Order: sequence, then C-alpha cells, then structure tokens
Amino acid sequence: ARWWYVYAWMNGGTLDYAISLTGPDATGRVKSADASRVYLGCFKTTAAGAPIPGRKANGRWVYRRSALASNETRVLNATTSVGPADLDLSALVPPHARVATLSLTCVGGDGGFSLSIACDGDTSDVGLTQRAEIGLTTATLTGDIECSAAQVVDYTTVRGATTGGATAFVHGFYE
Repeated sequence: ARWWYVYAWMNGGTLDYAISLTGPDATGRVKSADASRVYLGCFKTTAAGAPIPGRKANGRWVYRRSALASNETRVLNATTSVGPADLDLSALVPPHARVATLSLTCVGGDGGFSLSIACDGDTSDVGLTQRAEIGLTTATLTGDIECSAAQVVDYTTVRGATTGGATAFVHGFYE
C-alpha cells in the first residue's frame, strides 16, 4: 500500500502523463525537484497494488466506500472512554493534505456515547462531535477537520455506562 502521484508534462510538444512515488513540492503545483512536471493528483493503492476507488473533483478526493471492503476506510472503532488521544489518518490522507473529511457514527448502548474530533493538540476547539442517546444509533455525520503535518487529529470518547461505541471513517480529503 502506497501513495502514487500523477503528473503531466510536455514531451517533445506532446502532453504526457506519469505516476510517481515522489510527492509534490510545498506549493502543491509541481513535482518536488522537477518544476517541469505539473501535479494533477494522487491515489492510494492496496497492498496488492490496486488503486483504492474514489473520485477527485475541484481539489477534493472522496473514497467510493461502496466499492471497498466494509471497514477499509475505518480509522476508529471505540467502545470505551478515551482521550484526548491521537487518531492517525495517514493511511488514507496523503502526506501533503491538511484537511480530512471524516464520517462519524455512535451507538448509545445502555448509557449514551459521544465522539469528539479536534485539530491535533487543540482539544479546546472541537471540530466534529457525534452523540447517541441511550439505546439509539445516530445517522452518519460527515464533516471536515484540519489535521497535523503527520495527518493526525485528536479524538475523545465518552461512554455513559457499560455498552455503546463509535466509529470513524475517512470519507476523503482536500488537496
């Protein structure tokens, strides 16, 4: 599993394309150390080398979860109170991306359950929160959150009694 980067360049007067393991420079416009190659986007592959299905439009990548195994984009499956703690998104958010789109769901169990997501190191300003009351399961909440340069966010979970839980999936990211 790895990130592949797509570039375009002029090859003897003809537009050509290439994929590379080298990411874009800090501007996100050209290949690092090769300004002749214009950055178009990136995609992640599975361990078998197959691209993970999705679509990019206007700088936003969205995973096509219907074409994936049920938990392939899951980054959290929590059943206890924790936090704040680091939630690593780097397996599904590329090294140059700083905004991730997450999908959150909670199951209230016998005492309610909540999940809060904040920027890494800034838990005083929660960006996304999902809560389920006793015995209920929430509809999926999808929202954007800023992540660190290491593609990490902070999460906090609170379980009100002995059962309940929360899941978080990477829905996509912005480049």
